Amino acid sequence: MPPSAAADPLSAGLDALYVLRSWDLQPPEAVMDAVRAAPEHLYQALKLKRRWHKLTPLDRADVHALRIVAEDLARHGPDVLTPHGAAHITPIAEECAHLARLTDPGRWNESPARWSAVRSAAVCLAIYQRLSPTRQAVVLGQLTPPEETTTRLLRALTASTPAVPDLLRGEELMPALHRAADAADEDEQPTPHAKVVRDQLAALPAPWQQHVMRRIGSGTTPTDAVAVARLAHARYAPAGA
Repeated sequence: MPPSAAADPLSAGLDALYVLRSWDLQPPEAVMDAVRAAPEHLYQALKLKRRWHKLTPLDRADVHALRIVAEDLARHGPDVLTPHGAAHITPIAEECAHLARLTDPGRWNESPARWSAVRSAAVCLAIYQRLSPTRQAVVLGQLTPPEETTTRLLRALTASTPAVPDLLRGEELMPALHRAADAADEDEQPTPHAKVVRDQLAALPAPWQQHVMRRIGSGTTPTDAVAVARLAHARYAPAGA
């Protein structure tokens, strides 16, 4: 049964979330089924409970981006669980827990860590938007690993798994923005890669840009964060899904 066809999508979503939270104790195939199923069940629960259109644009962006991230990870199968299972599964489980809270805000409390990350992303976006396009691209380039272009090409040509977040790199977002805001000139020029990422980010609505800032702050590369947001926005947002 496809995730969207569950008779009780909230219960089905919570069951899948349990599997994700205890992923290291579960059969690998069951974990990957839960990766695919949990976001979709909880998305359907939001609509069934008539909560979807009450969500903020930012929450809707987060939901749709999660659907893309989970779909991409599930595509690679159980191999993604070795050796970086926790790095792949934990962020998805945490986002699914937020979706569950959105279905019934009075039943579960919001994660303080997530609330802090959302607020930090809003601050980062405000600083970022005050920068010139050149400095915006420079910042995104500074947060992009030197091997990013080669890595993405290899991932496109092979069955290699998605990159895991680098939390230390994510912590550089705010300092990089402040350095760019305080710089006296624009001597540093961005790479062509960074210019493309900057332009793609600029094409997204502000709530989606804030979503991207939160993912970059969590250690996702700017390229990956923007790519997921652009795909999710193109696939889901125009239809108001």
